[in-house]
Amino acid sequence: MKKLVLSVAIVLLVANAGLASEGGSKASKVTFFSLRSFKDNFGFVPNVNWEATPNFDKASFTRNGKPVNAYFSKDGDFIGITSKIDLSNLPAKAREKIEKKYGPDSIKEMLEFQANEDYYLPSYTDLMDSGFEGNDNYFVLVEDNNHTSVILKITPRGSVSVFKKLQGL
Repeated sequence: MKKLVLSVAIVLLVANAGLASEGGSKASKVTFFSLRSFKDNFGFVPNVNWEATPNFDKASFTRNGKPVNAYFSKDGDFIGITSKIDLSNLPAKAREKIEKKYGPDSIKEMLEFQANEDYYLPSYTDLMDSGFEGNDNYFVLVEDNNHTSVILKITPRGSVSVFKKLQGL
């Protein structure tokens, strides 16, 4: 499950930044389990766009006037939701660290990942081992001084760590 969480975090940042490539294997169809889980978790929602990947299904829709993405395992387990955020939504401590290390114009994309706590409770120890502080985290795509794209993970307490360096973007 730790790999699934990490995969979702990387894919959501790259995909939302418009940097994902179309190469590789074709996505499979969205599972019935994901469709059912979406209805159970969100009820009737108009204008939902679905995307299937080999590891998870993603539903894109509007919630409270804001675009969000919901992620489901292929078994229909609701993993969590992401939404774009503004710099002001990050903890102040994290903003200061990012601006000091990367510069104020380095931020390209910011997302909040709100995990479904029921999905993570059985593996809470795995999350702690993976460096996730609780279930909700922020992910920020920055470009460093060498023009390398870096995904940063920010905890609610403002801890900042390199989550992944992306090559060839």
